[in-house]
Amino acid sequence: MPLVVDTDMAADDLTAIASLLRDPAVDLKAITVVGTGEAHCPGGIFVARAIVTMLRDTPIPVTCGNASPLGAAEPFPTDWRAAADAGNGLGLVSPAFVPDSRPAPALIAELAAAEAAAGRRLTVLTLGTMTNVANALEVDPALPSKVRLVSMLGAVRVPGNVTTQPGDPTAEWNAHADPTAVRRVLEAGFDWTLVPLDATASVPITPELFDELASDHAAGPADLVFELWARNPYMTQSGFYLWDPLAAAAVRDPTIMTLAQVHLSVVEGDGLDGGRLREDPAGAAVSVALAADRTRFETFLLERLRLGSPRTNPFTEVGSVSVTGGPGTCAATLDPATPTAGLLRIRATNSAAEPLNVVVFELAKLTWAELEAVVAAFDPAAPPKVNVIAGLELPAGGLITGYGTSPTGTLGVACATGPFDAPAITLAGPFPVGG
Repeated sequence: MPLVVDTDMAADDLTAIASLLRDPAVDLKAITVVGTGEAHCPGGIFVARAIVTMLRDTPIPVTCGNASPLGAAEPFPTDWRAAADAGNGLGLVSPAFVPDSRPAPALIAELAAAEAAAGRRLTVLTLGTMTNVANALEVDPALPSKVRLVSMLGAVRVPGNVTTQPGDPTAEWNAHADPTAVRRVLEAGFDWTLVPLDATASVPITPELFDELASDHAAGPADLVFELWARNPYMTQSGFYLWDPLAAAAVRDPTIMTLAQVHLSVVEGDGLDGGRLREDPAGAAVSVALAADRTRFETFLLERLRLGSPRTNPFTEVGSVSVTGGPGTCAATLDPATPTAGLLRIRATNSAAEPLNVVVFELAKLTWAELEAVVAAFDPAAPPKVNVIAGLELPAGGLITGYGTSPTGTLGVACATGPFDAPAITLAGPFPVGG
């Protein structure tokens, strides 16, 4: 399948791309970064090239499009964009190839024309806003006859996820950040399959899925995703879904989803409902995924991630930290007792009937006695100046596994209960980490 991935390089995009890079069913022609999504063009281009370098022997074209939406729109939150620009904490290599010189819309149009001339149809998988595709229509108005679209975008019969303005959420972020582009693509008459929040609600990242990935992540794509999820514990604890990976799976096996033909229009503007998709008899006919088979999808995803050889910079543990905490209690052990600097697996257990925060840190310039004095007179406005390795939030009776990278130095563990402005903090440590 000739394929272009049009992406904003958010955290779930990275998982989706990893699942595609070694799949023999896919002929990946290019990765085009959409500059109105989570990543800015320079950061998104760098991260995309780094991931291709880590997981493929041969480069592919990587470029970006217009950084401005086609109409009034609210941009993605600043902190989300900074995280995407930085690769969401992944340990990236230097890219082995330079960006493509063609703007994303021109490259999409050129690749579509080449496939059409060969009697094939290009598939474009969009994992961000529709800006690049809408701009490609300006390059080639006949694009809908040459391209099949599959997009993670929108919310049709469920609430949206845009909560930055007062009111009930009705829009999804990929549509909200450039609703005018969505309208232009709807009106163009593409063969379009939408994978909205309706379907992605079926595929959360669960602790069980994380544990299954952890049991075998030797292949390069699996190891990259394992590192991504391990470095971002919020992704596996609750509320994070495999939005874009489901769309990437739908490109290859749409039977994973329940599809319905729906006529849609879109609300434009930068208000809370900008990007809201409405069922409209006069709107464009789109194939919409309303649900997904979670078991089949998880099996599909893991199979695609576990293809091929290890990567050159594997995400390998050097030791583990086990923590049990509660009010007035914080017990921690390291295995081995003095690990080398590097990746540590952190397993925290809350023995109490109230929430617990566990922080694993490196002392930096403080001595242990100085730290104890700061904690005894704790001021939330002036926390200790330590290097935080990992922070875990545990519900009552909860068990959470996280990961963090420790430098050479001295580790400590803090267990905190109670309100943020007056927590009860108990320390465990100090623990040496060797060179």
